[in-house]
Amino acid sequence: GTVYQFTQLDYSPSPDPVNTYAFGINNSGQIVGYYWDQTLTGGDDVGFLYHSGTWTSLDRGGQVATDLYGINGNGSIAGSDEADDSFLTFYGLRTNSNTTLISDNAVCPQANQGCGNYSEFYGIDNDGLIVGTATLGSPNRQGLIYQPGGGYRTFMVNGADTFAHGVNDSGVVVGFYLDTGYHGFVDTTNGSSDSISVVNYPGAVATFIYGINDAGVMVGTYQDALGVFHGFVYSNGSFASYDYASSSNGPTAVDTYFAGINDSGQIVGWFFGTDGVNHAFVTGSATPEPGGWLCVFGGCALLLWLRRRTAAAEYFNSKRTGRTTQ
Repeated sequence: GTVYQFTQLDYSPSPDPVNTYAFGINNSGQIVGYYWDQTLTGGDDVGFLYHSGTWTSLDRGGQVATDLYGINGNGSIAGSDEADDSFLTFYGLRTNSNTTLISDNAVCPQANQGCGNYSEFYGIDNDGLIVGTATLGSPNRQGLIYQPGGGYRTFMVNGADTFAHGVNDSGVVVGFYLDTGYHGFVDTTNGSSDSISVVNYPGAVATFIYGINDAGVMVGTYQDALGVFHGFVYSNGSFASYDYASSSNGPTAVDTYFAGINDSGQIVGWFFGTDGVNHAFVTGSATPEPGGWLCVFGGCALLLWLRRRTAAAEYFNSKRTGRTTQ
């Protein structure tokens, strides 16, 4: 088993409690994600870069929301802009060497390459290969692999909406797809063809794989039969389940989401707390311990916070499916 020490991260420049989501971490410890800015009209997502206690807000401006998901060893970032409030128009984002956000119109021009009016970039490897999802003249979301030198290809798992969310330097792509439910997948792409395996947490209602490091260790989230979300680590064919454990007097976790992992085994993600707020976190490097441990929270607090937590989860997942619960 492995012990993880969690450090809670909340976007600190904001004077008010905000929802903070961490998705990507590189080997230098740079973390990307987004937070909910209540000062904007109606509230909106704003991307951030966090490193060594310093928060940098990254927002391309002129859009409804900016969400950042992946960062590679060179500091290049992958993410997306939401162009309207319908959850139907997203444009992929990447950064240049000056951490300037460049929209999908530059990376994948619609005029000739046609990424469609819905594209999101989630993961990026050290060569600049980007994975994500896009529509190409159809209502279905297709897994997107964008080559750093230009050109792209798409794929679908079992003909269903497909979201390629993470990639390592060996070209292994991970993500999830939606048919009658959410299922994880691993694509050992190795070039232009796909070799896809479906990976589901045993007994789970839904499985989301978000990240993978160069050792092939994967992280993600699963939903159990009671509707509770837990983080997991998947390595060498085995799952380990974890829930956020506070080392202080902070809020207790109702749901836990693992989203990114670096080569040292540091994991980033977020948890939905009993205070009704989503808080980001980062773990220390993985520390093996004989027998391991599993910390499960929820209990009676689940009944009190189920409705608010479910609304938060549905909002998050709707951004990937183009569906809302409103």
